[in-house]
Amino acid sequence: MSEQYDVVIIGAGPAGYVAAIRAAQLGLKTACVDMFAGKDGKAALGGTCLNVGCIPSKALLDSSRQFHNLTHAFGVHGISADNAKIDVATMVGRKDKIVKQFTGGIAMLFKQNKVTPFFGQGRLLPGRQVEVTAPDGGKQMLAASNVIIATGSVPIELPFAKFDGKHIVDNAGALDFDAVPKRLGVIGAGVIGLELGSVWKRLGSEVTIIEALPDFLAAADADVAKTAAREFAKQGLKIELGAKLAKAEVKGNEVHLTYSSKDGDKQLVVDKLLVAVGRRAWTAGVLADGTGSAIQALSMEERMTVCNMSIEAGARAGMIAPDAVTYDYLRTRDHVPADFERAVAAWQQLPSDERCQYDAVHVFQADQVAPQVTWGTNPGMVVPVTERVPDPASFTDPDDRVAAERALEYMALRPGQAIEDIRIDRVFIGSCT
Repeated sequence: MSEQYDVVIIGAGPAGYVAAIRAAQLGLKTACVDMFAGKDGKAALGGTCLNVGCIPSKALLDSSRQFHNLTHAFGVHGISADNAKIDVATMVGRKDKIVKQFTGGIAMLFKQNKVTPFFGQGRLLPGRQVEVTAPDGGKQMLAASNVIIATGSVPIELPFAKFDGKHIVDNAGALDFDAVPKRLGVIGAGVIGLELGSVWKRLGSEVTIIEALPDFLAAADADVAKTAAREFAKQGLKIELGAKLAKAEVKGNEVHLTYSSKDGDKQLVVDKLLVAVGRRAWTAGVLADGTGSAIQALSMEERMTVCNMSIEAGARAGMIAPDAVTYDYLRTRDHVPADFERAVAAWQQLPSDERCQYDAVHVFQADQVAPQVTWGTNPGMVVPVTERVPDPASFTDPDDRVAAERALEYMALRPGQAIEDIRIDRVFIGSCT
């Protein structure tokens, strides 16, 4: 017999664990299912961010900064350190301890707030049943009045540079090198590539970053990008913009790269290759047939990211509480309707298992004064849930008009419809990176 819960959250990352804690604080009987395991094989709450993302990368950035200051910055203070060395194993060990402290903190918060954790892979079945498959293969059933899917994301793997865990790695692999690579190649000059490239450069690696876009940090403010480029150049990072990887071959203990740039085709040989070209939604096996729900997303075409409607805890798919339902309608990065249509057409041509680009489940502040519906991306465009769907023509900003039109079109809403009467049959997860 299934154990009954008011809310079951699948995923214990920053979206899932916050939703679980808040739901429990609101008096709901809450369970959270997560399959992430630490190096000791035990459950490790916190998802990618705490285990192999934000927290461990910052720990290594801190350690590498200390080493860099010792060898490059303390001379002006009269401090010298001849033949300074880095013990990579100790540095990584410190990082692991910090990660364990953070994941243990989430476990403590679950205990304090009476959230029941389940270690295993969660799968939503018809009738709001959640099947939990433990690492040993054992299965357990949970029944839920509401289900929140917050399964996070995984690194995108390039077909011509597949991860092998040793020579070609993702972000998790680059956090656990057992030695400083003499030559490190990085594909992608985003946050992950720049952070980890900076870590290993400070420790003595020769780092080359290959970025397909012609502009550095194109999504960032221009002044911020300019300042960041100057700082990374001071560190000695070699960043090639407008360069596209064509092939990566492992030969012996080296990775041979072939890529095109504005100067023509080039070759590069490195000891390690970090592929950090983005992330896609982790949706495999999350929904069984017959659930009445679907997880969809728009994929990335070239540099443009299409942001579809991200419906967090949407009515049928799983509310935390009535005052936590929000519909956040996001626009394309370039705000051009033609690009939106082009990207939708490209998305429709993709195999179904490749359509999800990034899990954009958004944890809404449940202690909001009143439930709201946000149209466009302007925080000021907020409509209390007791009111009606606005007419897109009422928005003066063209971008917000387009956003509202898309929202109504895709959700089959009509101007004047009472928002409190809206029922959602699908969960749309859009790419917002």
